[in-house]
Amino acid sequence: MVLVPSTALGFLLSPVGFTMLYAWSFLTLSSVELTTRLIMRYSLRQTALGALAVTVSTVVVGLAFLAWTDLALGAGGASWGQVLSRRLTWLPLAMAVLAVANLVVARRVLRMNPRRSAITAVAMGVLSAPWPVLVLP
Repeated sequence: MVLVPSTALGFLLSPVGFTMLYAWSFLTLSSVELTTRLIMRYSLRQTALGALAVTVSTVVVGLAFLAWTDLALGAGGASWGQVLSRRLTWLPLAMAVLAVANLVVARRVLRMNPRRSAITAVAMGVLSAPWPVLVLP
């Protein structure tokens, strides 16, 4: 029986968490790609590589986001409400960083034109945000 880690840090660093993030990245990247490009241009291999890059960037940004928000609260015993409030405050910055990473993925890995890359980057910036960090302590 495989258990999902119960903390944000444990989720980001566990094989189960990485696999779940990869599956989410692959599905969302596929849906955004199929929405912005013709279906005939869809490449399973390119999308799988792009999803891997998106997943790695999500984990890195998630770890930095977690460290930053926890550091800002200090080592003291902050309530879950304070932690959630701090994380929600900084979430748009994490989304913006991920949008830039997704722009690179769309241009370099998926070989999209600039306009479609920008649309994909914005959509994936929101969809690939470190959401598990918000809901797990």
